[in-house]
Amino acid sequence: MTSKNTMESWSKMTMCGLLIMYLILAFSCSQKSTETKQTQPIIAEMNIPVAGMTCGSCEHHIETEVKREDGIIEIKADHEKALAFVKFDSSKISLDEVVVAINKTGYKATKP
Repeated sequence: MTSKNTMESWSKMTMCGLLIMYLILAFSCSQKSTETKQTQPIIAEMNIPVAGMTCGSCEHHIETEVKREDGIIEIKADHEKALAFVKFDSSKISLDEVVVAINKTGYKATKP
């Protein structure tokens, strides 16, 4: 093998090695970026009108049931104001889904 062929072989191997390292680095960075996006919550707070509550037991029922939904951080129902204050992670649950969850308890929630 001549020195020219040896240099060409080393050059090709070096280029292949660099390409492989670049691909590994690019894949690693894209994985970290995806993981970061999935774990960062998007917190929303909303007062949702709720009709039909008449007492503290009604409030407790709504709070207990809706807290079970994934993405609900906090809920506080108030029968006197006919509202439910809800703090939720909108990357896990939408406002529409929160309203549906309240409606499943037997009370009538509407989007604000």
